[in-house]
Amino acid sequence: MNKNENIIEIAMDSENLKPFQTHYANFFQVYDFAIAIIDNEAIRLHDQFLKINQPYRIKEGRILIFEKGEVDLTFNLLPIKIKAGNIAIIPKDALIEFKHISNDIEAKFIAYNDRNSDFFKDSAPVFDVNFRNKIIITTPEKEDKQQLMQIFELIWQTAHTEPLRKNTLKHLIKAFLYDILYIDNVQQAENINRHISRGEEIFQNFISLVSQHCKESRQVNYYADKLCLTPKYLSSVITKQSGKSIMQWINEAVILEAKILLRYSNLAIFQVADELNFPNPSFFTKFFLRMTGMTPKEFRNKKQ
Repeated sequence: MNKNENIIEIAMDSENLKPFQTHYANFFQVYDFAIAIIDNEAIRLHDQFLKINQPYRIKEGRILIFEKGEVDLTFNLLPIKIKAGNIAIIPKDALIEFKHISNDIEAKFIAYNDRNSDFFKDSAPVFDVNFRNKIIITTPEKEDKQQLMQIFELIWQTAHTEPLRKNTLKHLIKAFLYDILYIDNVQQAENINRHISRGEEIFQNFISLVSQHCKESRQVNYYADKLCLTPKYLSSVITKQSGKSIMQWINEAVILEAKILLRYSNLAIFQVADELNFPNPSFFTKFFLRMTGMTPKEFRNKKQ
């Protein structure tokens, strides 16, 4: 893929989705919601407007319930695999690049748009904390999966009921999201109780903070304050848990953000430097060169 290839935005009102919406019988869209049951026919139509190795910015949140097949993709440049049995929540504004899509896909799909509506008005803190810059992939147990599918069936039936009960549909989708989040949190808590020490918990919380705030600060004190720890103690825990220094983790997170902006935005290099809170473009260029072995301009022009 050419590094200079522009990112394509995918939204429910995108022109390049119109053929899919028009010709695929199991696709339903109304107001701020879209629901689909994906099978081989959907994949055939999908190939007409979604391309492998083409970067896309997903403008609305997505829920994917995989029953068969698998997908390899990158999420904000990080490799991800979603396969049969998984349920995934992809946050809005995610940067997605498909690497492989098996031709035996069977899945269910919900898109929800909170950009121009009050979709999360009464539940914003929960979803903001848990979905920001994060893809959730969970594998529910049989009973949990059955309950989730019952909710999906209610969503599907409500979407096809006339006149449309928009508020009912909205709250069913929110209940679906809450249930997935609950299952994921329970699984994480069980893993913590079985395996995760205090040091590992600190490390995971630190990584989450860095992914959210690396644009704002590259200072150890900033993250230590967030975690209510001394900088010295936090640094020692991170090194012990990962074998890498705390500044290595912070710098790598900043470089990831820089690569996303350089590769997929139209921002000038000085604007990227400003977006990442560098004092000037020269400082940013020296930092990027030290971390990657190439200048921001060379990275932007480099072909993959």
